[in-house]
Amino acid sequence: MRRLVLTTLLSGGLTIAFTGIALADPPGTNFPEQPGTHVANACASVLANPGSGTGGAAGQNASPTALAITGAIVVDACFGGP
Repeated sequence: MRRLVLTTLLSGGLTIAFTGIALADPPGTNFPEQPGTHVANACASVLANPGSGTGGAAGQNASPTALAITGAIVVDACFGGP
């Protein structure tokens, strides 16, 4: 019984101690694609990224449907929509 109580308390304490690791940071603090209040910075980062920018690996490997969806999102967010 003592081991059960000790294990339960220890696992509960560790869970509480390491909860902060799982919490997300505010937008714009880790990745430039998370714009926060600077949408222009996010657009520049996405468009200049070798993976997602013009001629990048994402364009070479994505389906036409995926490219249409992501392209429409970029146009809407970066260029004010149609």
